[in-house]
Amino acid sequence: MCFPRVLLCTIPPVSIGDFQVYNFKNLWGSSLMAGLEITLSDYFLHCPALLADTESQLDNLCFVSIGPDRYLLCWRFPGSIQPPAYFKMAFAVDCKISSRQCYLTTQGDNSITVASCWLEPMEDQCGLRAWQCLLHCLHEVSLSLGEGTCTSELISRPIAIGPDETELIQVSSRLYDDNGHSLANEFPIFNLCGDQRPPETFDDIPIGLPVKVYFTLLHGPGIHGNRLIRGHFLSIREARYSRLRTLLQNAVS
Repeated sequence: MCFPRVLLCTIPPVSIGDFQVYNFKNLWGSSLMAGLEITLSDYFLHCPALLADTESQLDNLCFVSIGPDRYLLCWRFPGSIQPPAYFKMAFAVDCKISSRQCYLTTQGDNSITVASCWLEPMEDQCGLRAWQCLLHCLHEVSLSLGEGTCTSELISRPIAIGPDETELIQVSSRLYDDNGHSLANEFPIFNLCGDQRPPETFDDIPIGLPVKVYFTLLHGPGIHGNRLIRGHFLSIREARYSRLRTLLQNAVS
């Protein structure tokens, strides 16, 4: 599957209810869905993990065509405006990067020219609850694509994390554009100060440290005629994980 090229901008987020329009701008404009012209936002709408499985959220999620047999997760703006307005959708989660099958360097996984890693939850009660909300949403979105949808490159089998077992989430980003040019200089990985720091070696990856990850979902053709769904990360940034902040988010939700 060809992943979209995403450019990071510095425009502040704009609140829309429980969501925020965030600063991941890319090159897409209007698009086609089932042959009908629609309005597709320049920016991504971001949803905190704790809100990912709410009914109003799930009811408005869908996939929109962004190219030949390529589809991006979007959130439809409620109402009857014409043409229908869709926001590109991103999830935001506080988590950690797992050391399992981690290829999150500018070299990536040389066999498939992408950088990827598995994410695991924060191990406190609030972090685990947010993680389960997010997983439930991802499963529901996958089920909406019908039987035969392959999720093995998005969600792992249950793995022991602390005293319990949970599924991990994989995110990835391509390292080269359609013309074979390196995207290493745009690799959206940032340190605690917000400076862009694409890991050049495995030792440069902030494994086991708190990170804030923004990612979206894409689906397209897989093997044996199945559909394949993947997580595409828009930003990974080292973070000061605040349990109090998560408790407040939990209370609001």
